[in-house]
Amino acid sequence: MDFIPHPILGRILPTTISIQHYFIYQIITCREEHVEKNSYVHIFFREKLWHDSFNYALKSKYMRTEKIMMGTLGAFTSLLVLCSCGNEGNDSVAKADSINKAERRAADSLERADRPDEASSRFLVRAANSGMTEVMLSNVARDRSTRQPIKDIAQMLVADHQMVNGQVKTLAQQRNIALPDSISEDSKKTYDDVVAKRGTDFDKKYVNQMISNHEESINLFEGVLNDTNDAGVKTFAQNTLPKLREHLEKLKQIKDGIK
Repeated sequence: MDFIPHPILGRILPTTISIQHYFIYQIITCREEHVEKNSYVHIFFREKLWHDSFNYALKSKYMRTEKIMMGTLGAFTSLLVLCSCGNEGNDSVAKADSINKAERRAADSLERADRPDEASSRFLVRAANSGMTEVMLSNVARDRSTRQPIKDIAQMLVADHQMVNGQVKTLAQQRNIALPDSISEDSKKTYDDVVAKRGTDFDKKYVNQMISNHEESINLFEGVLNDTNDAGVKTFAQNTLPKLREHLEKLKQIKDGIK
């Protein structure tokens, strides 16, 4: 997409049309790490709003300046809403949800049949967050705990959840779904609380937290089976549930053995 600078366009069309193109260009390029080049949001900007705005400008060059400015402001406002550039705070899960919401709106506007459904987006975002949290905590437990059963389960959780995290990432990429690039603020608080413990207190806290995380994950994976129509996501959830249940049973057994 070529941006036409004001000095060139301004010689042909009214100044307000140049401003319109400038606004659109700036919003399309804002926060490039959140608006991927081939995402639905980017395609929507490129194929619809940019095209429509430019055509409107060409057809309106003899209209009054006030009317052109109203079109400029309308396009500017719509793009700001869809782009959602940085108004989600610092929570990575909230940011991912916001980006995916904009993606779905853009896909709807383009009438794309392969639009990801909301249930799949929310599921993959939360599965990614949970998986990253469990890997981080299990890495600490593997190195810190003096109990061999805890070291062993921690190593198992790291290996298994790294594999699951890779599958989540692949599913998300195939569906243009944004994932959090770090754990959520709530998960950070949980992580800090667990790693602040030492000795037996750490072992108990870690195992209890892993039990809680796995119970939540099982509910999440079971829930998406009923909430989504995406066959690929359903298959992934069905194939992963047995491993999550196996982890949960092992963790409960280890908990009973901690004195």
